[in-house]
Amino acid sequence: SQEILARKLSDPRKELSAAEGISLITYCAQLGEENAASATDKAVVLVLGNTGVGKSTAVNYLMGCEMKLVKPSELGLEGSKRVVIVNAEGTRPEVMPIGHGSQSHTLMPQIVPDADDSNKAYCDCPGFSDNRGAEINIANAINTSKVLQQARGVKAVFLAEYADLIGSRGNNTRTLEDMCHQLFGSADNLRRHQNSVLLGITKAPFYEDDEPVTRNIVQSLLTQANTPTAQILADRIFLFD
Repeated sequence: SQEILARKLSDPRKELSAAEGISLITYCAQLGEENAASATDKAVVLVLGNTGVGKSTAVNYLMGCEMKLVKPSELGLEGSKRVVIVNAEGTRPEVMPIGHGSQSHTLMPQIVPDADDSNKAYCDCPGFSDNRGAEINIANAINTSKVLQQARGVKAVFLAEYADLIGSRGNNTRTLEDMCHQLFGSADNLRRHQNSVLLGITKAPFYEDDEPVTRNIVQSLLTQANTPTAQILADRIFLFD
């Protein structure tokens, strides 16, 4: 099973036989059960969002890591826009590995205890748009559920990238709604637990068209969707650059 996992991760587009797929899901679920044990009886902050939205970056920042911007070429990447990494010379080493490509980097929910409170933990969840195949997606769903079952309590931080929110013609809003429905089951259930939910808008610019980008501007983007879930999330926003 470990060999099948390595093969799948090296080439996500490679199709597996039915027997290999079942074996891979079972193996990942076993790994996930061991992983979820570290959330037992802890108040867990789940950080959720699409691949590349900045979940691992956010957890590193919340855990006290010093962040810095570097040129992509310093990491062997293409492009001109600087990317965020953990400063290797900072007082706290990287807690969560940060991926900078289109490939999902987190294999299963990564749980780290809060540095200041042993009864709390952060959980960096795999991307909802994970691009490593159906078997990995199924295992991710199983393993995230196991964390929820083990935890004493859960707060959810959904992350969405600003550029996606304004440029997707509502597609990203629907993705947010899908994430909420998968976690809470319905808009009514989300409303009942809304005080345990935040929506972080990542990579938010300070200005756009020479006008400051404010929380109210982002709120209006969500309220335009005119759905119960979007209306709830619109009141739970923070901007995170």
